[in-house]
Amino acid sequence: MLVSTNQQDSLPVLNEAIGSLCQGHGLISEGTPSLTKSAAAFGRTLMSGLSKKGGGGLTDNIDALEQALKSVRDRLPAEHAEIAHTMRQMLVRSPARTAIDTIEVLDALSVQLVALVGFQSDRMTRDLGWHMLAAGRLIERLISLSKIISAFFSHAAVYTPRGFETLLVLFDSSITYRTRYQRQQDITALMDLLVTDETNPRSFNCILQGLASEIQHLPDSASLMALLPAFNPNEESVLKQVESLRALGAFGAQLSDEMSRRFFALAIERHFAS
Repeated sequence: MLVSTNQQDSLPVLNEAIGSLCQGHGLISEGTPSLTKSAAAFGRTLMSGLSKKGGGGLTDNIDALEQALKSVRDRLPAEHAEIAHTMRQMLVRSPARTAIDTIEVLDALSVQLVALVGFQSDRMTRDLGWHMLAAGRLIERLISLSKIISAFFSHAAVYTPRGFETLLVLFDSSITYRTRYQRQQDITALMDLLVTDETNPRSFNCILQGLASEIQHLPDSASLMALLPAFNPNEESVLKQVESLRALGAFGAQLSDEMSRRFFALAIERHFAS
């Protein structure tokens, strides 16, 4: 199934998909003008939401990251704790006044996050803590990518050239797709790469396989493995695939809650008791 080649028609539906994702992440309020209606108002609201306390934006996420790193600072190299501090300083020193400012800040922060992942991958002992960390990262990826692909299909953005390319970018799969399929924009090929491909770390099939592997190293792994839903990566119907991907996102949230209850309830109780 090839997508449309009308670039002009791409923008409105892509704007709707992006707006839906921003609203779903709590970065814009329900009454915010859409990107199509007022890009300036949307941008101002989004930039405010990124840094606003209590809204689930960057500031809140950096606070959570810093708290998590501090709680295990005796088990991690000093560079880990320094990264959260560096990210906070970037936000303070480079306030996002315009869209360009925002993009530059986000790009700089993404480099710090890559450095953090690099420290973990290169230096951490593959013990229980590592497997818990790896499982958590895969669960977050499963939830996030499920929301993205669901929004792009719900608003039909994926069937337009701009939407198609943007979805590949959000899945970090543009280079792989172009290498295999050049500029051909084919939905079947897209779903093969983003859903079925076992070699693509951003594909749902690869994520689920990795998650199952990490869970097997955790205590009482059998009961956690039983929670994994049946998933057929070779489903031929695109609509059925998308529906199953939405279900995977919901499963990821449930699994996260269950792992928190099993492995971190005592730590939470101690935190609030102190």
